[in-house]
Amino acid sequence: MNKELFQLVQRAIKISKLTDDAFDVSYASLDKVWKFDGSMTSMSSAEAIKKSIEKVEYKNIILN
Repeated sequence: MNKELFQLVQRAIKISKLTDDAFDVSYASLDKVWKFDGSMTSMSSAEAIKKSIEKVEYKNIILN
């Protein structure tokens, strides 16, 4: 990971903490099952949703 990307993720984690989890940089995994632009025509399967939700938690991001 290059320095600029590292610092960007680091700042995003700080924002997640500052907002008491209202912002979570890791939410993007939900984009695979939920289209936030209104283009969805059907609901994803419960299994797909469950797998995506399991990935959301900025506290699990490890920067080294």
